Amino acid sequence: MKRILSHIVLAALLMSVILTGGCAARDEADAGNGVICFDAASAGWENANDIVLLITDLNTNEPAVKTLAGTKGDSSVVTFDTAAAGMQKGHEYSIVFYHADTNDETYPLLMNTVCFGDTAYATGGMIEKPSDSFKACYEVRWKSGRLGPILQITSIGNVVGETIPENTSAYQMLVDFLASKDTVGLTRALEYSGTDAQTTIDAVASTLGLTKDVVAKAIEEAGTAGSSVTGEKTDWSGEWDIREFSTVPEGSDKNGTP
Repeated sequence: MKRILSHIVLAALLMSVILTGGCAARDEADAGNGVICFDAASAGWENANDIVLLITDLNTNEPAVKTLAGTKGDSSVVTFDTAAAGMQKGHEYSIVFYHADTNDETYPLLMNTVCFGDTAYATGGMIEKPSDSFKACYEVRWKSGRLGPILQITSIGNVVGETIPENTSAYQMLVDFLASKDTVGLTRALEYSGTDAQTTIDAVASTLGLTKDVVAKAIEEAGTAGSSVTGEKTDWSGEWDIREFSTVPEGSDKNGTP
């Protein structure tokens, strides 16, 4: 009887792995085959006809976003074979799950090859979309908890997410925000936020964990060297007064000096 029961349990476990595309249990095989999964039911997307994975390599200068179609089995878990995306060990990626029927999408989640075999799920929360602050995206996380939503500055100057990719830093994020005149940058943010430069810079720097001396360096770099991303050069030194800065402490910043 014990042998029969053990066979039944083993069969059930194997079926679970098959139905979820290998993401039910993280083992050596899963970690090597490039498969990741998304729990569609956690976002209320279990009846979606098509769920697409959007992948951006954060370690290259190529802006192209690769797309992968998901495969849904008998459960609500959607499987993605990332082998076609050519993900490289040591690279980090921004991934977004996209509901092709409704145009809804998840907030960018940080991923690397260690995430192979893992399952992403929607937490039930919503996060402001960085490129369009009038929209919100589903917050998603890995069940392993290894990497989280990517820390970003939004188009109106809010800081959202939590995980800083290895290819940048809190300091560099501020420099890029100050220098850029693109969708996400201080110039554009002031058009929509209704605040002045001093207030916005203070709020962003405070949330990023930066201090007065580091903010002063970031403003100087943005006005001379320009953004490492866009090459834009904007000098905000005349609109930010270090003596009036009150929301961020003096001294060394917790995220490291540039």
